[in-house]
Amino acid sequence: MRIRVLNITEYNKKLIRKDGFMKANVDRDECIGCGLCSSICPEVFEMDDENIATVIADPIPPNVEEQAIEAKDSCPTGAISIEE
Repeated sequence: MRIRVLNITEYNKKLIRKDGFMKANVDRDECIGCGLCSSICPEVFEMDDENIATVIADPIPPNVEEQAIEAKDSCPTGAISIEE
């Protein structure tokens, strides 16, 4: 019997991506402006004039989906959500 172990990113990707498109959201009230998301995935997140993360790619480009999920998972306040 063969068992495949998925890392967290693969597991999240299987849960979230169903139609081939993913969308990121940032809760502006929860964001503390640390900039971690934009450093991990600058193709999807950037910091605005108020030093709050904003989403600049909708939908998330398929080639950076794993980085976007990593940014979500790394957010210290959980301000980022990703949906199908």
